[in-house]
Amino acid sequence: MGRMNDLAADLDEDRRPRAPKHDPEALTPAQRQLGRHLIDVHDGYRQEMRQISAAVGQVAAGTLDPTALRSLVNQLSMRQNYWTLGAFCATFCRLVTVHHTIEDEHMFPAIGRVRAEVERLVAVLSSHFAYEEEELVEPIARLDLRI
Repeated sequence: MGRMNDLAADLDEDRRPRAPKHDPEALTPAQRQLGRHLIDVHDGYRQEMRQISAAVGQVAAGTLDPTALRSLVNQLSMRQNYWTLGAFCATFCRLVTVHHTIEDEHMFPAIGRVRAEVERLVAVLSSHFAYEEEELVEPIARLDLRI
C-alpha cells in the first residue's frame, strides 16, 4: 500500500507547467481535428489500460490464466508498434518476453502487488494524458501540427 500512497507525489498537478490558453473558436475545424487526434490516441491507450486492469483483476481473482493476460498484452497497440520497429525492438521484445516468462513462473503468486502497481500506473498515465490534452490539443491545432 506504500506505493499507492506515493501516487499523490507522482501526480503533483501544481508543479506541471501550464501554457496560456487560446480561444478554440479561433481555430478552423481542420485545426481542431489535429488537436483532437492526440485525444483519440490517448483514448486508444486508455481502452487498453482498462483491458489490462480488468485482466489483472481476473488473474488476481483466479478466473483468468496468466498466459491469457500475456496474450492480451501481446495484442496491445503499444506492443504491436514496438514490433514494427525492426530488429532492435524484436530483440528487446524477446528479452521482455523472457523477463515476463520468469515473472509468470515465479511472480504471479504475488499478483496482489502487481495489481496495485497496475492501478498506480493507470492513474499516473491517465493523469499524464489529461494534462497533455489540456496543454497540447489547442496548440497542436493552432500550429497546424500533424502528430
